[in-house]
Amino acid sequence: MEFKDLLQEYTLNMINADMLYKRIKQYFDELFNEFKFRELAYLKIYPFISELQDEDLYRESILKEKVKKINNILNGWESFSYDLWMKLEKREMNQINKIWSEYKEKRFIPFDEVELLQRELSKVMLNTKTVEDLCWEKLLTLLIGLPTVDDDFYTYNYLYMQEVDKTSIYEDVEKLMEILEGKRPVHILLKYASSDCMYTIL
Repeated sequence: MEFKDLLQEYTLNMINADMLYKRIKQYFDELFNEFKFRELAYLKIYPFISELQDEDLYRESILKEKVKKINNILNGWESFSYDLWMKLEKREMNQINKIWSEYKEKRFIPFDEVELLQRELSKVMLNTKTVEDLCWEKLLTLLIGLPTVDDDFYTYNYLYMQEVDKTSIYEDVEKLMEILEGKRPVHILLKYASSDCMYTIL
């Protein structure tokens, strides 16, 4: 049963607070143990299902107010933001490591490798389902913006600045590579507005 359905059953007095707690806890454990919170569809409910693990909330007046607030956020009637850190599974990065090493040595990315990166980016943008997909998309976008053989400049867009900070770009690329290799956690901001949840990699 989905999270919103559980809240609906409680709101309609189909289940009491004790039953809600047991079912929320069971649902949370299943999702957590199967690493489902790495999927965007489940990450969206993580802040709320995690909060409802707190037994201190399960006094009728407090719980009713909390469930009402969660429903308001999920339905887009209230805004909310939440940030968290998450460890991803290790991804095979041999080709990206090779491209990045060559770039650091030569200071450009050949056109054929840019085309390869663009194809990868198109695929992930059409089917973004996980936090890993978001990190992969951001990394590919950064790499595609690096100078190519004939273009000795970065193709990023600038606003209120004269040029890109090369050090920051390098740091961002290497940070994302470490995240995708499972060497460091990813920092994510979840922002809820108009019944949508937007995900930002920080």
